[in-house]
Amino acid sequence: MIFLQKLPLDEKYENGILDLEVDITGKTKKLKISFSLEIIFKNINSNHFLVKEEYSLGSLHSTTENDIEKYNFHYELENILKWSAETQIYMNCILFLKENGVMTQIIPLKTGFKN
Repeated sequence: MIFLQKLPLDEKYENGILDLEVDITGKTKKLKISFSLEIIFKNINSNHFLVKEEYSLGSLHSTTENDIEKYNFHYELENILKWSAETQIYMNCILFLKENGVMTQIIPLKTGFKN
């Protein structure tokens, strides 16, 4: 599993936009395996989740290219804390891939919305 992220701010520099593209190799929709993806996005210093969603990949729209299924996710986050040299606000973005309910892959990433 590979994922790409974009973290721009809106035109007023108040709200954050989280765009994720998750690429999964193999024929997940053709196999008789139930795949799910959990996405967690939170401030590294807080227990408050900005995003905490779990999706069944079999029910989501994806595009396929060279045996890679691409899933896109978009979130708009209000009044996001922004990273700067003076205030380094980091976020954790964690993806969990599950096959038949069993966790098979975890991808953590420390990131932030830059001022």
